[in-house]
Amino acid sequence: MFEISQYWGAIPIIDLEQLGKFGTARQPLPLVYSYIISDLEVAIQNLPEVQADPRKATKFAAQALLGKVYLYAPDESGVRDYGKAKDNFLAVMNSGKFSLEPSYANLWNPATTNSAEAVFSFQFNNVYPDNNQIQWQMGSRAIANLDQYAYFGGYDLMVPTQYAYKMTSQGGVWEDGDLRRQENVRYDFQYNGTTPVVEGWMGGDELDPHVKKYEDIRLDGTASFWYSGKNVYFLRYADILLCYAETLNETGATAQGVTEVNKVRARAFGGTIPSGLEWSGGMSADEFRVKILDERLRELCFEGWRRMDLNRYGKLVDLVSVRNKWTAESGTIQPFHKLYPIPRQEILQNEDIGEADQNPGYTNQ
Repeated sequence: MFEISQYWGAIPIIDLEQLGKFGTARQPLPLVYSYIISDLEVAIQNLPEVQADPRKATKFAAQALLGKVYLYAPDESGVRDYGKAKDNFLAVMNSGKFSLEPSYANLWNPATTNSAEAVFSFQFNNVYPDNNQIQWQMGSRAIANLDQYAYFGGYDLMVPTQYAYKMTSQGGVWEDGDLRRQENVRYDFQYNGTTPVVEGWMGGDELDPHVKKYEDIRLDGTASFWYSGKNVYFLRYADILLCYAETLNETGATAQGVTEVNKVRARAFGGTIPSGLEWSGGMSADEFRVKILDERLRELCFEGWRRMDLNRYGKLVDLVSVRNKWTAESGTIQPFHKLYPIPRQEILQNEDIGEADQNPGYTNQ
């Protein structure tokens, strides 16, 4: 419900006891978020602190998500509360169950899954039907054309923007020495001594930088990238630290928030932040708000939070319109794009949702 409401706004509430009252119509955001919060509060009260099966959520996963709900809730919900978000993040941090993985690279190594940084991860493997096929969408078509068993092949369906793969000196996000860059983005496409060729029938960006963190090297030379199946983080400790830092900034403790961010940044540089790159505790709250968006991009890129982050800061149009080359070329992004359109099929099959219920700015054609 949280993710769907972030993407579409007002959504149906599926509550069998209230079906006669609500039906399957869209409900106002304050009501939607009251249900989300209530569900998570029940989860916190009833889930155990530890699960032997990593597929099952713990009390702390529910607390982490509740903290994010209070941090990410849109203004229209009337729910955003930095104090409550901070309390929930603190509960996770003080549990003693979680810590930063010393090596950022290990987070993407399938041999070191479910470390102390994983608050909750979706569990996959590279054997059907438990594979996730993410690499199929993220990898390079030119590599796939060269060798169908190359583990970083794919079909270019989701590729990073130039801002997400360039250095700060080139107008991008990456600072010199940040080890996360090479773990998140693939720049080298040579495979077994051969550089693939971009054929004329391809789109042209097949050898531009691609997403790297979901590549599954276990498949190399033996199975198609379609079988990729590394775990997918939903909530990890670095994200909780960065979110907690935001709540500190928003509650008048910017210097303390900077301390938390620098913990994450220290790992990014191998343990010690280079001189001149450490965040200053004397920065203003507004400067923190600007810098945290880039830091979250560096730490969490391609993990599913970026659109939500841009929306809650009101920066979706401002930043996407200049950083996404396709959007910049079309010049068509508008404020109403903060929400997705309700699919035509949903309107046709749901008797409680009509054409007039479409999100503003969209047609039903």
